[in-house]
Amino acid sequence: MKKEIVKGKGDYREIYVLSTAHDNKPLSTVIEFVIDPKTLTFYAMSEKQTEKLFQMAANKNVSLAYVKQLEHHNYFKEPLSIQVVGTAQVLKNKDPGFEEALDIYLPTLPLKMTPELLQAIKETKIVTKVTPSRIVMRDYTQKEKGTRMIQIWERGQKK
Repeated sequence: MKKEIVKGKGDYREIYVLSTAHDNKPLSTVIEFVIDPKTLTFYAMSEKQTEKLFQMAANKNVSLAYVKQLEHHNYFKEPLSIQVVGTAQVLKNKDPGFEEALDIYLPTLPLKMTPELLQAIKETKIVTKVTPSRIVMRDYTQKEKGTRMIQIWERGQKK
């Protein structure tokens, strides 16, 4: 799978739909994720105490969906969509991996990072780390390049 296809505007930041479930009750949330291009791990930041966080605490299995908005609305001829299945880990300020997640996520924010803002983020935000087990990409332009329109990546598979 071509990593450059999922890198968005160059900062690997895009809006996804995150789907969670608990007690047979699904929930889909629109949320911004940043992708670590080295590991294909997804990171999102959110407020504490949201329903999706409670669901992920009870059931770490999640899915993400992305569809590239097309100005001409020709979704059947030139689709670009990504489906991700994986596991979520909710990271708080003192948790291992939280600082690493911030190092990937924060540089993509359109904000001037001050020590005060960084401290406020650490005190009030949660980072969701999604480790994909499978990514399916549907990209019509791949067909024009002589490869299959549907590309599948699975963690641990040999290249």
